[in-house]
Amino acid sequence: MDATRLVSDNDGWEHTCGDLLTFHSYTSSGDTLRRMFASLDALSAQEGGYKPLYVGGYSYRGQPVMLTEFGGVKFVPEDCADRSWGYCETATAEAYTEKLCELFSAVRDCPLLQGYCYTQLTDVENEQNGLLTYDRTPKLPLETIRRIVLGEG
Repeated sequence: MDATRLVSDNDGWEHTCGDLLTFHSYTSSGDTLRRMFASLDALSAQEGGYKPLYVGGYSYRGQPVMLTEFGGVKFVPEDCADRSWGYCETATAEAYTEKLCELFSAVRDCPLLQGYCYTQLTDVENEQNGLLTYDRTPKLPLETIRRIVLGEG
């Protein structure tokens, strides 16, 4: 209906005829991310509960490949850690910084990827895997978060 707008047919898997090939991965390993996105064949061969990239006879037609959900690193500097969850957990600001550096570095190293979206910007309810807390307080200094995201050290 509007050729000027991209169509996301199904975010993450089971694509048909959309304009993007999107994928979700909450692995806590940068090396795993690098292997997953080493090539389209490597991405297509993913196992471990992932749904197929394409369904219904559809296939890749050169769409941009995007990792539209990754990260999910839990770090709760308060006392409510036992009431929340994340895809992987860190206990200290130093460990949190290291894990974020590892994951962001990995996605930047993947030439197959044309874009990515970290999950998530802020904590929500019982999911404590944001870069900021529920009340929008940065878990690390904003300059540190900026450097991690941009790969500046």
